[in-house]
Amino acid sequence: MLLMILGCALILAIGIFMFLKPDIVWYLTESWKSDGSDGPSDFYLKITRLSGILVVIGFLLAVVVLLVLE
Repeated sequence: MLLMILGCALILAIGIFMFLKPDIVWYLTESWKSDGSDGPSDFYLKITRLSGILVVIGFLLAVVVLLVLE
């Protein structure tokens, strides 16, 4: 049970990080693929923020399921 809670906390932290700092996510995951790029596109930033929101929603659903099944 403790491992599941820690895993959910990690997922929550990743989702919040994706929402708040999509430019750093781009730097860590995509910057090496583009030579001489100025940074992430507006579309990438919006999609990464949306993905972060979806991850947080998934976290909340997982917590509700854990509480209901307990």
